[in-house]
Order: sequence, then structure tokens, then C-alpha cells
Amino acid sequence: MNSTLSGKWMPIILLFLLLTNTLIASEPKTDTLTLYNGDKITCIVKQLSLGKLQVKTSDLGTLNIKWYKIASIETKSVLEIVLRDRTKIYGVLSKADRSGYVSISSGIMIEEVYPIMEIVSINQIAKNFWQGLEGSISYGLSYAKGTSNLQSNFAGNIKYRTNYLLNKLTVNSVISDNNELVSRKQDVINALYYYFKKRAFANFSVGWQQNTELGIDSRYITGFGLGYVAVQSNSNLLKFMTGAIVNIEIDDQSNKSQALEGIVSTTYDLYLFSNPKITITTSATFYPSFTDLGRLRSDLNTQISWEIFSDFTFGLSFYFNSDNKPSSTTASTTDWGTTTSIGYVF
Repeated sequence: MNSTLSGKWMPIILLFLLLTNTLIASEPKTDTLTLYNGDKITCIVKQLSLGKLQVKTSDLGTLNIKWYKIASIETKSVLEIVLRDRTKIYGVLSKADRSGYVSISSGIMIEEVYPIMEIVSINQIAKNFWQGLEGSISYGLSYAKGTSNLQSNFAGNIKYRTNYLLNKLTVNSVISDNNELVSRKQDVINALYYYFKKRAFANFSVGWQQNTELGIDSRYITGFGLGYVAVQSNSNLLKFMTGAIVNIEIDDQSNKSQALEGIVSTTYDLYLFSNPKITITTSATFYPSFTDLGRLRSDLNTQISWEIFSDFTFGLSFYFNSDNKPSSTTASTTDWGTTTSIGYVF
């Protein structure tokens, strides 16, 4: 178990750690926030999502500030700014003539004033490759003496954002070993998103998956989809997507098959303004087969993240995977599990 894990995943884990240390390197802190209580914060504005503004500071590290507590904001770099009506503006934020409002300069002689609470999303536009990278890593380990079951789970993602594009690499691994049977659920997915001016987006993804409980030794996927952001506020985000994927499977009996499948998915993010701060992400994806009529696969995932202190989180996740017609005759039709982990956000 340990040799299998370290041999296959240690290079990926080390890559995440290397990128994390690189990204921690100091940047010039040129932006300024003023809170309603009078406090001023010199920082770099990273992003606004689900009602919290993430900033980097020299002395306090990463801070997540409740958006409604900010009276004014001034930035030096161009940001992607999304308003409540889904209008998207690329511009610089500056202090307005009254608290609770902000001026957005989006070009020569183009300056408009908006209520701060009209802004529901902010994303940093990268000046260079390294500045555009962000992500998270988490790891968990558990052992039960009665069953001699050792379970480890690793998850990580790296995102790179430009004006209209988001590239996201995601790695997940859950490995269980009880000295008699080793169970593996793993995936590596790279997804490229193109965001249109309003609520629509396009998605192209490639990846590899493994789920020994469902009889899948290797699955290679290539997919394309179109999505729609139905709800985006300071505490909720709801997205839908539909499309198709090409699926190449090798089961645990070395049988190889190819299939064309549809995609129907929804993702919901909820941010709770509590202490500690809590973020809940739930996604459900269904894959009806076009080439093997009657076959239906599904993935359900729920992740809950508590912020322990700046940049560090405690996570609890649940997954449920099903396949009503697995290619392997010895495979189960369902697989589910729960994991806990300690994570770091960079």
C-alpha cells in the first residue's frame, strides 16, 4: 500500500508542494481596502467569490474578508469584475466619493460608480504565468486495527485564469488496503473553460480515471460541454452543463471498450458567514450512453470545508458513483465513501 501510493503519486504531490512554495513568494502589495470600522489593509486583491474577498498581505498571509464589511477598495491592476446582472467589466477599482460605493475605470475616459454590493465576483488577471496560478492541496489518513484497513486520500487542484479562459488541473486519490484487498478510486482531469460575456461558458476536458470497485482499471475521457450560470450571488453559485464525452475503458479483466456518452451536470456552491467559515460544494453528473443504450453512469460529490485559520482548512467529503451496466462481470454497480482531510489553499 505505502509503496504503491508513494511510487505512483509522490511525484504529483511533490509538484503541488513545489508550486505552493513558489506561489508564496512575496508580491508587491499595492491595493488598499478600507473597512467600515476604519481599518485599512494594504494587500493584493486575488478574487471575490461567494461573498468573501481573498487578499494576500505581507504580515498576515492570506485573508478572506466578508464583502459587506468593505467600505471602499482601490486596486492598481486590471481585474475581471462581474455585476449582479451578469455584466462583465475589465477595469481598475478606485475609491468613490461615499462609503459603500466604488468607481470602475474600464478605459480612457470611461469611469462609472456602482454600489459595492452590486459586485458579485472579482478575478485577478494574471500579469505573468506564476501570478495566475492558484489552487489547494489536502491529505487525509485513517487506520482501523480491527480490520487492518489503512485508507489514504489526496486531493489537489491548480488553476490558471486569464480574461476569458480558466484552465484547471484536478487530482484525486482514495486508496484503501486491508492486506487482502486494495481498492483504488483515482482521477486526473484537466478542464479548460471559456467564459462568454454573460452567463454562458464552454468546457473542454481530458482525463484518466480508475475505480476498482466498479471494475475500471483505466478510463480515458475526452469531452466537450456548454454550461450556464443560473445563480451567482455573494453566497450562492449554481451552474448547469450538458455535452458529450468519448469514453475508452479497460476493465479489471483487461477488456477494452469505447463509448460515446452524454453529460448532464449541475454544481452548487454555498458559503456560510459563520465562525469558522464554511464552504459547501455539491455536484451531480449523469452519463447516459449513446452507444450502449440503457447504460447510465452517475457521479455525486459533496465537499464541506472549514477554515481552521488563514490558508488552512479541515475538509469532509462524500462521494457516490454508480454504473448500472459495468463492463466487468465481477464489478459492483455502486461505490461510495467518506473522507476527512487537512488542506492548504494557495
